[in-house]
Amino acid sequence: MFYSFDVQQILDPMCKFDLKTALRAANLLEYYKMVTFPLGKNKFTLRLENLADDMDNGKGTYLDLNAIIKALWDNANCLNPIDIDQIMITEQSLTGNMELSEMQKRKIQWQDRDHYDSSNEVK
Repeated sequence: MFYSFDVQQILDPMCKFDLKTALRAANLLEYYKMVTFPLGKNKFTLRLENLADDMDNGKGTYLDLNAIIKALWDNANCLNPIDIDQIMITEQSLTGNMELSEMQKRKIQWQDRDHYDSSNEVK
């Protein structure tokens, strides 16, 4: 079950970090869907979906992943600010169970008539 809430309303008033503004600065606009899944201490899965269509003029097609992660980090540590030493980003398959490079190696190469030339050899 997922819950939605306004982060600014539940945090201590001493915490002045504005997550919404920081995410907008990373080009994460309203037509992106962002979901995070915690995996352990200082490790999480971030899933992004672009909900924009052609009428959005391609705005926000490039995201600053480092800025998004830094914004999430700063929001989580706003009462005791700590700098990030290192950010490691690994692109995963759609299901999130393997690295994208591994998925591409395992991907089935379907062989249909579009992939054959006149000598019946794979192009």
